Amino acid sequence: MLDLNRSSNLQVAALRRMTSDPELAARCDAWLQGRGVWGPHHFLTLRFADLAAGMLLFLWMEFDEMVDAEMPSRRLLIWTGLFVMALIAAFFGFILFLLSQVHSWWWRGGIVLLMVLVGVVENYRVNRRLRR
Repeated sequence: MLDLNRSSNLQVAALRRMTSDPELAARCDAWLQGRGVWGPHHFLTLRFADLAAGMLLFLWMEFDEMVDAEMPSRRLLIWTGLFVMALIAAFFGFILFLLSQVHSWWWRGGIVLLMVLVGVVENYRVNRRLRR
């Protein structure tokens, strides 16, 4: 069993997002609540941990079989989170660049509306699948 007392808030929050074991998730939740990490003061820390954990899950894919020595380090989580944030910034920068190349406000509005509709439909689809 992992010793959470040797871990940082970022590591435990990332571990909470990466595990599918309900017992370990409950331990992580209790540990984070004990340290007061669920408050609004730590909102950005938890979102940053979500981004880093998502990227690490994308790369590792087998996090539940990890042993104590394979706990992601703070440095790995920080660099991974920064990389994901850079990818997101590059994506939105590219979208803004494309929108700046379209000179009609009607077309810009239509493109933004289409992107919002695709996001809403995908969000609905994912939430519907999770409810099953």
